[in-house]
Amino acid sequence: MSFRTAQEFTASELGQRYPAVVRTWQAAWSEFTPYLAFPPEIRKVVFPTNLIESINARLRKTTRNRGHFPSEQAVLKVLYLAVRELIIPKASDINHVAAHWKKALNQFSLFLRGPDQHHIGPKDLHKDTDSSRQPATGVVRLHGRW
Repeated sequence: MSFRTAQEFTASELGQRYPAVVRTWQAAWSEFTPYLAFPPEIRKVVFPTNLIESINARLRKTTRNRGHFPSEQAVLKVLYLAVRELIIPKASDINHVAAHWKKALNQFSLFLRGPDQHHIGPKDLHKDTDSSRQPATGVVRLHGRW
């Protein structure tokens, strides 16, 4: 079953059976419907709060342990590697990541950047590519620390 409007849900058998859900959805329908615009693969990853908090905690821990970065590019590389470690775990840790995360990452790439735009990959992490980028102009601070 899928519902395009809150009225469809209210009129359905589920809506009649669960009036508290109807009231909640009516109060927050305008905030909920943009969520439906994302592909199902993204919705599976975005919806579970525990998964989001787990990823956020890993990224915070990764940046907090380093304290400061010489450039934005350095921050992006560290975060990319942290996310990559979540997606491609070690063989002994194969059940560490949700099975649908890789599909969701591909959908994020298409949804947010478009199919024809470049994304960060392993070749972007190579030292030879660093020399072609503009030099850092300052230090990037995270978490209010140097």
